[in-house]
Amino acid sequence: MKITLTKAELRNAVAGLAKIIPSKTGIAVLGCVRFYVEGGDLKAQATDLDQTLVFTFDCAECEGQGEIIAGFPMLRELSKGAGTDTVSLEQDGDKVMVTNIVGGHAVTSTAEGMEARDWPESGAEIEVGEAKDFLNAYRRMAPFASVDETRRTLQCVYVDVSGDGERNATLVATDGKRLCCCNSLKLPVDDENGVMVPVTKFLLWNGLAEDVMLGVSKTKAGGRVCVRSGNWTYRVKAVDGMYPNWRQVVPVKDGMAHTLTFTDADAEAMAKIVPALPGKEAVGLEGCDGGITLRGQDGDRQVRVPLTAGSAYAGTGCSVTVNRQYLLDMLRAGFRNFMFADGHSPLLSDDGKGAKHVLMPLRYDGPPRPQPAAATSAAAAQQDQAQADNATDNNTKPTATVPPAEKETQQMKQEQTTTPQQQQQEMTALERLQAAYDVAKAKVRDAQSALAEVAAAIRDAVKEERKRNDEVAAVRAGLAKLQSIKV
Repeated sequence: MKITLTKAELRNAVAGLAKIIPSKTGIAVLGCVRFYVEGGDLKAQATDLDQTLVFTFDCAECEGQGEIIAGFPMLRELSKGAGTDTVSLEQDGDKVMVTNIVGGHAVTSTAEGMEARDWPESGAEIEVGEAKDFLNAYRRMAPFASVDETRRTLQCVYVDVSGDGERNATLVATDGKRLCCCNSLKLPVDDENGVMVPVTKFLLWNGLAEDVMLGVSKTKAGGRVCVRSGNWTYRVKAVDGMYPNWRQVVPVKDGMAHTLTFTDADAEAMAKIVPALPGKEAVGLEGCDGGITLRGQDGDRQVRVPLTAGSAYAGTGCSVTVNRQYLLDMLRAGFRNFMFADGHSPLLSDDGKGAKHVLMPLRYDGPPRPQPAAATSAAAAQQDQAQADNATDNNTKPTATVPPAEKETQQMKQEQTTTPQQQQQEMTALERLQAAYDVAKAKVRDAQSALAEVAAAIRDAVKEERKRNDEVAAVRAGLAKLQSIKV
């Protein structure tokens, strides 16, 4: 089989295939691209076992039948140069003959190839249907999904189809501290339990057009999602498990006494102001007399910046503290308001177009207040007397007095040490079971990857044994010919 491609089209294919081909892998074939002909069209395929991506060429020339499996690093280098120049690949046993047109001259070389039978199976085709606005909503929700590897069921955008009416689909993403949802979509998903679409580099790639077709297939082996757009066909394994009941954490607007509304101009300014405020994580939002003020604090240093481009506050006065990165993510997603009952209640945002955002505030009690000198001395004296009495009763030496500042530091360290245990105790049995399941599943995935590496090593060993047998057979045939010669 011989194929000829233009560098412009090869460059387009390489840009997308790079989103799923791993940079380092113990399985050699996963670092390659498979070229094959289907339905009269030349296609390039890549996979990492969980994802499969296929690019269909429009201007390729093919001669003969078969498949070509070539290394991705080589293809990336071949794609450089003038878009009108061409590249030819031809399979020659376990080698690939490469002809690269550079400056009008043909440069021929030989590269290592892979056998077609080493390529992993990609599964059956998935029927797709129209999915208007799906990709745009998916990309809007993705920043709010969890990045914690131990919470696999939250590392996705959940497609919930339990709503009423024709446009019953809602996309949801959460990391446990914030939640974002977008409803009123019509998607070709029939499963009443919906589907959890993992957050992947390819679906977030800006080279993929937003007008896509979507399909979902669920079998005993698990669910798969197919997205088709232009020359691309992308299939990915759906996340297994049960998504949390997200509807119960979305507050209702009734009873919310405070509303912060940001203008686009102030939202753009906040992208520069908020990171520059003192402090690491928290940022304060203060509403008073119809205006909004940003507050940043680091120890005794405090900075307040009023928003002057039309942002407004409605209420009797408020102060709420939130994570500054979460605030910026919310603004980038297009949300321009906060509604809440008080400084300790969830903050609800509604864009008026079917999308909502929920953010949990941070608790901030301010820097520790210094105690008067007299009170400090009296407290220290009482503590010394108590320790002396205790030592006398137990016939032991009195212990040294710990200064209040050092004692507070020790208490903070103890609290930091016991916090994970307290959090573990606060988890319900079902939550602990879900966490254990996610950890076990991650370990199973690691085991599957290790087994795949073992299988690849076995295939390499079989291939070497086959070559060795062929060489032995060739030597024996040569000896037989020599023995048949009569002098």
